[in-house]
This record gives sequence, C-alpha cells and structure tokens, in this order.
Amino acid sequence: MRIAGIDIGATTTKIAFAGGDSLSFHKTPSNYQSIGELQRRLDLPWEKFACALPAPVKNHQLMATPPNLTMLPDIDPGTPLLNDGNAAAFGEFHARRLSSESLFMLSFGTGLGGGFIQAGIIAEGARGNFAEVGHFTLQPGGFPCGCGSAGCAEQYASSRFFHHRGLSATQDIQQPQHAAVLEEFIFHAACVINSVANLYDPHLIVIGGGLATVIQGQMDSLRSTAQSMSFGGRPLPALEPAMHGEYSAAIGLLEYARRHGEAP
Repeated sequence: MRIAGIDIGATTTKIAFAGGDSLSFHKTPSNYQSIGELQRRLDLPWEKFACALPAPVKNHQLMATPPNLTMLPDIDPGTPLLNDGNAAAFGEFHARRLSSESLFMLSFGTGLGGGFIQAGIIAEGARGNFAEVGHFTLQPGGFPCGCGSAGCAEQYASSRFFHHRGLSATQDIQQPQHAAVLEEFIFHAACVINSVANLYDPHLIVIGGGLATVIQGQMDSLRSTAQSMSFGGRPLPALEPAMHGEYSAAIGLLEYARRHGEAP
C-alpha cells in the first residue's frame, strides 16, 4: 500500500511518501486547489493518505478556517484529518516508541503549532482547540494576528517575529549584527515552553518545525532561560529536538493513516 502524509502549511506543503520499502520526502508551495492537483504536480502514486492543517480539527472535521492559509485546498470527504501540531506530536511519539508517557510538540515555523499526546491518544479538546499555543496572548495589545486577536505567541515565537523586523529567520538572523533579535526570539520561545510546562506538565517537550535548526543552535540558552522562569524553580520537562525535523507532521500522518480509518 502506497501512503502519503500531507502536511499543508501556510506557505509550504510537506509530504512523506511511503511506497513499498522506500520513504521519500517532498516540498511544494501551498498554492494548489485540491489534493488531486497536488498529486498530479508531484507525480506520486499514493493510494491512501492523511492530511494536516494549521487549524482546529475535531474527529477529522475542520472546525474553523485556517487563519494563515491563503488558499484552502479541497480535501475529499472521509480523508483522515488532523491539526498540524497534533500530527507532528503523533509522529514524534511513535518515533520514540513511547507508550504511557505524555509528549508535547512545539512546532516553530511560519506560525507556532502545538500538539499533545498522552499514552498514544491525541488530545483535541471540545472544539479542536486543545494545545493552541500559538494563540496564547504573549504580549497584550501587541502585533495583530491573523486569528483576529493581537499579541499572540506566534507573532513572537515564529518566523513572523523576524518578519516584523524586516529580517529572514533562516538567513539574516545568523549574522552577528542581529544577535540581539535572536536573543529576544529565544526569550519569547522560553516563555512559551514555561507556559507549556505549567499547563500540561508533560514528560517531554519536543522542538520542531521549520525554525528547528535555528532553535537547536540555541538550545542551551533556551533551556536556561525557560528554567529561570519555572514555577517554584521546579525542573522543566526534558527538551529534545524533533527526530524528524520539519517533517514530523508528515511522518505522523503516515503513521496515522496506517492505524486509523480508510482514506480515499
């Protein structure tokens, strides 16, 4: 059975494709009108697939329009559908062969995604909004967010933070003259991690997403800054980089499609 995990992001779609004994990874702009068009573009012969979106999802149903997507592609009814943060968490949970433990996934990219897995079960919440860390209010009255609010965490702990300053998160920020901006970003990311530790108390927090490489170069600073904020000085949960990097959600969707339901 040839299976695809399709992670539909705000700017880029990432695909993990399992064909027989082979596994391949693909990227393409998120500017297609349907999954059929995407399949024709990539020329990948999948027979089964699952999708993720940067939006609330409950029981495979999209609960609200994705605020960061300029084009929402048509997805066939009956397609297994997850929130992108939950898909990434599912992928990282199974990559580590965990069983009874809890894992919180933080995906730092164009936005800020979150996902929580407890004993292999995805927590979606009553309306698909569980673990929406990107929309915690981090700076009241701050930068406007696509969700309609202002000061959301993803405006400060994603690539949007650098865009607000006219910088590229993956190029400009590596230059020494922008060290202070990177330090401020790490501070905001540490605030998010501390909030996750206090609210969810997971065994493990995994750091992934498109900015994972930038963050992993700052992990010591991130840990120490987050620890300095911890409630009562308690030790933080373990912090680990994503085993599948920016493809955590796509890999999670592959595993999910294998285990849950029938895709078209």
